[in-house]
Amino acid sequence: PNKANINELLAEGLSFDVLCQTCSQRGRRARNADCRECTAEFHSAVERSNLCRKLGLSLRLVIELASHVYILPPNFNPATNAQHARDFANAWVVLSTINKAAAACRDGYFASHHFVAVWMDEGDLGNDASEANRARNDAAAAWWRLQSTLHSSFIFPFSGTVARWMQPIIERGGLLVRFTYGDLYRQHNAARLVVSTLCSTGIVLDGRTIGEQPLTEDDCRLLRTDHRALRHTFKLFLLTLLEQRRRTCVAYVAMVFVNMNCRGAVPIEAQWRLLCRIATRLATCPIMHRRLRIGYVYTRGESCTEAMLNAFSNLEYDVLLVVRIGKRGYNNPLVKLILNLQCHARTIESRNSQVQGFTRALRPMRLEDSWLQRLALRHGFWEAAVELITGLHQRGEHQVATLIELDANFQTNHANIQQWIAEQGAAEAVQAEVRSLVELLPEAALGDNDGSNGEETMEAASSAGTEEGEEGEEGE
Repeated sequence: PNKANINELLAEGLSFDVLCQTCSQRGRRARNADCRECTAEFHSAVERSNLCRKLGLSLRLVIELASHVYILPPNFNPATNAQHARDFANAWVVLSTINKAAAACRDGYFASHHFVAVWMDEGDLGNDASEANRARNDAAAAWWRLQSTLHSSFIFPFSGTVARWMQPIIERGGLLVRFTYGDLYRQHNAARLVVSTLCSTGIVLDGRTIGEQPLTEDDCRLLRTDHRALRHTFKLFLLTLLEQRRRTCVAYVAMVFVNMNCRGAVPIEAQWRLLCRIATRLATCPIMHRRLRIGYVYTRGESCTEAMLNAFSNLEYDVLLVVRIGKRGYNNPLVKLILNLQCHARTIESRNSQVQGFTRALRPMRLEDSWLQRLALRHGFWEAAVELITGLHQRGEHQVATLIELDANFQTNHANIQQWIAEQGAAEAVQAEVRSLVELLPEAALGDNDGSNGEETMEAASSAGTEEGEEGEEGE
């Protein structure tokens, strides 16, 4: 439980511009190379870094490396901006998003002779190199543009899923160095996944009982979009989160992947309001000492999106509704519960989107995660987290993540998960179960008159509240 991973190293960064107390009081913003106290503080910060402690790099090398890492700025243009040209020429390592790198290739600022190697996260992106995507520098064409421009560089793409470009390599027996979810699980570097399918048999909608006959397409549409069916699903989802917190005394958080691609889809704002109404009628969280707070985000605006994701990470919200944003690159080890309302197709792209979504919950909590420690101490659950992590480690057990799926989406979503399990060699890491909504929430069998009389009850929560859920960032 004391391992560090690459995300923690990147979060720590290579910025060691620490100041001594005297220079800080004088209002200096940058380290004074002539100040001995600043130099001593600087060396101490470098020695404490994971690059020295965990990777074993020397003090001299880390200091030199930090001075040669260049984060590609907005509107990068070394042809007209002398500072961009100097910084780029001084760089040993360039950090960039795929979109910015593709734009630099398109504009001629990146050439093959600039780079010995290219390391790409999310290596399954950029499969669609259509003329339209090439012309507008769409991320879907990024893989084609980077490969064609940086053709003599060694390219190392990382991907948690099998990408389209990998298939011909696999079919020809080519070399792929794979480190899968199964490998991570066996090394206790990933959580165990429980896939819980909600069975709708017995739910009464429009005066008829679902499940008396095999589910029709209309039945599936109702279960995906009808506010009465969503109400039961949302209620069970929130009760599951409260039960997780009650059982572990750890302030886990949860995500909902909203279905916006089917006929009659409910707007995300309406689903947010429904979740908020349900949250006000459930018990107070025993850790946060308040009702569950709900947020949502689906705008393309970077500033408000980052603000909402940061607020969610800092436990200002307990549940976050998303469409696509947050499925890739969002890392929060407290996410251990996901409700997937999206019905995916049996294509590589759709399956990868599904997998990228629920793997947000597989990152384990770590004792040396300084961010987690600060957050847990602030909210009073650090001792519980330490006890949970060390106890599981001593017993050789895994942390557990739960994915809730609808039976209306079972045919394709379950098939995608089974294929992913086989690809990842992770049969022992995934447990499948079926839970009956009617057994867990008997009022679901009562139809429109749910019999709740304003009270939401279950073993995990039995009191009613008045606090309103809170709004997230409204999107396009």
